[in-house]
Amino acid sequence: MVDYGQILDGSLADADGNGVPDCCDQGVPCEAAASNHVLALGAWPDVAVIPHHPSITPSAAMTIEFWIKVDGGGSNSRPITKRPGNGGCYTVSAYTDGDGCRAGVDVFGDCNGASWGDIGCEWVHLAQTVDGATGISRGYMNGVLVSELDQGGPCGIGQGSWDLRFGNTNGFSSTQFIGQLDNIRIWNVPLDEDQVRHWMNTGITPEMAAAMPQLGASWDFEDGVVDATGVNDGWLEAGAAIVLSDPVVQPDCDGDGLSDAQELGDGSSDYDADGVPDECQCLSDLDGDLQVSVNDLLIVIAQWGSSTSLGDINRDGSTNVDDLLLVIRSWGGCS
Repeated sequence: MVDYGQILDGSLADADGNGVPDCCDQGVPCEAAASNHVLALGAWPDVAVIPHHPSITPSAAMTIEFWIKVDGGGSNSRPITKRPGNGGCYTVSAYTDGDGCRAGVDVFGDCNGASWGDIGCEWVHLAQTVDGATGISRGYMNGVLVSELDQGGPCGIGQGSWDLRFGNTNGFSSTQFIGQLDNIRIWNVPLDEDQVRHWMNTGITPEMAAAMPQLGASWDFEDGVVDATGVNDGWLEAGAAIVLSDPVVQPDCDGDGLSDAQELGDGSSDYDADGVPDECQCLSDLDGDLQVSVNDLLIVIAQWGSSTSLGDINRDGSTNVDDLLLVIRSWGGCS
């Protein structure tokens, strides 16, 4: 028997509005479409509240990672924040300006954050890592390192018993975030680039979370504001809502069903560090004629030994035999 709730949550269609799924009207098997629920925040004081717990207040190291789509808000908008009006533990800002959408981060105590800057106004995955042992913070966008801050020595992350809030800082209307959030996670370790790329595309079940002591909390919003670790469940206030959203479509340059981030995480090369596997680009076409040919070979030879040349295809700091071999392996037309 098909649950009428599947019409209400959008996973089964009811085009004629008769309260019966179209598949039943048509006498065919009903298969619910894959669904993805997200947290939607539209106006002050929309917010999801997570009560304070030590597991979401790491002191020595952390990673915050999440999917975000910015629809509005001012420069003080805070989609993720564990702080009062000033100071606190950490906060993410995200907002629109005249040129698009931007995001930043503050990590308090004597650590700091490496902000992302321009993130575009469509769905994007952001991650911020803080390594208190080294004092280095890194910002990743769609699995690619885009910012780094080295404080020159160890640091500690600010501590406090404030609630974690998705949407605004309590009592400050200027901090209201307008947009959507999904798959928010707090880790008590600084993930590396490969780990960021892996987890941005991998769901975490309660069974998985139980075997991951480095995971502080994970909210995917499929069953409300529920933490996969079972520790940090929360609630919605005002007009905050869990809504059905189209699954986030990841860039897949070669159309093989694996996202670019997954392929990079599995070992595909990305010499120019643009987040696109080199197999989808024609990096050996040095003269830009859409052919890898003798002219490109001659460019490598002419720049042999140079550390900052066009011929250094693999960006290892030297134009050498490795670059020559890349030209030979890529011989022919660029597809």
